[in-house]
Amino acid sequence: MLVNSGLRDKNLPSVAVGVITLDVPKVRSKMTDARIVVVGSCMIDLSCFAERIPKPGETIIGDSFNIGHGGKGANQAVAASKLGANVTFIARLGDDYFGKEYLKSFEDVKIDTKFIKLIEGQPSGVAQITVSKCGENQIVIIPGANNFLKKEDVSAASDIIKSAKVVVCQLETDVDLVTESAKILKQTSENGLLILNAAPAKSDLPDEVLKCCDILCVNETEATAILNEELITVADAEKAVSKLIKKGCKAVIVTLGSQGAVYGDQKSAGTIHAPSQKVDAVDTTGAGDSFIGALAFYLANKPELPMLEILKRSCAIAAISVQKKGTQASFPFKNELDPKFFK
Repeated sequence: MLVNSGLRDKNLPSVAVGVITLDVPKVRSKMTDARIVVVGSCMIDLSCFAERIPKPGETIIGDSFNIGHGGKGANQAVAASKLGANVTFIARLGDDYFGKEYLKSFEDVKIDTKFIKLIEGQPSGVAQITVSKCGENQIVIIPGANNFLKKEDVSAASDIIKSAKVVVCQLETDVDLVTESAKILKQTSENGLLILNAAPAKSDLPDEVLKCCDILCVNETEATAILNEELITVADAEKAVSKLIKKGCKAVIVTLGSQGAVYGDQKSAGTIHAPSQKVDAVDTTGAGDSFIGALAFYLANKPELPMLEILKRSCAIAAISVQKKGTQASFPFKNELDPKFFK
């Protein structure tokens, strides 16, 4: 699959972002035909909301608490599915109350759950999240049943992976799953794309993993871990993209939160920057996953769009998600968005 980088197109339309505050409806738009396969983690989000993030050793009084569904793989699968994508998710859950309820939630948003298994005697993964009043977050994860997702499980889903337009992986599960997914995907002539969201941040990520993906997507923290160089500005991100390409990456996206995203690839000169409209963030948990889900949706279903426009739309959808509390609950359904997102 070819990606139009749009590096020389200066007349692309922009996508406006409006503030929406809607309850999650039980409505789904018609799924598209292009398949997206997500290989990754499921977490039960235990979220505490407080005035600020506590300092080391400090106890503070919070404002509220809720239990939700998370995990980078699950979040990205749900984000893409709510936009109307045809999504298959390969994952492991605990054979407990949380796991069984989570499985039902995937079915509610029409995700194909054939390759999600409940692991007997194991707890579902858990993420302890603290969210400050300004929307910043701090997260600790306990993998639980996610540790039982193995390379052999990915191999067992080889037929569905070969049929995918886009495969999405992260690093909350074994890194071998990334290389195995890439190996299977490249066995077909359909030219499907593998997106690696290299999160959580890892400083010892092998170069072979960077080289096996078609698009590496990282935020500032993750790029800093890989390159051992701090990223703050758009200019820093542009340099990081060039350095990651020199390490063997075919294409790289560095997301910068409210500053948008920067893209570059091996075949094009220079980089492109897609700005993100400033919004009043309520909860930034899952914003990066919303971006990845949207990115996968557009690469699978709108590959003719220039990359700049794909990035703009993905940033806009992520910006919408941060205006609501929660992770998956904040991801918009297709019918909540302006039709221009899908033209």
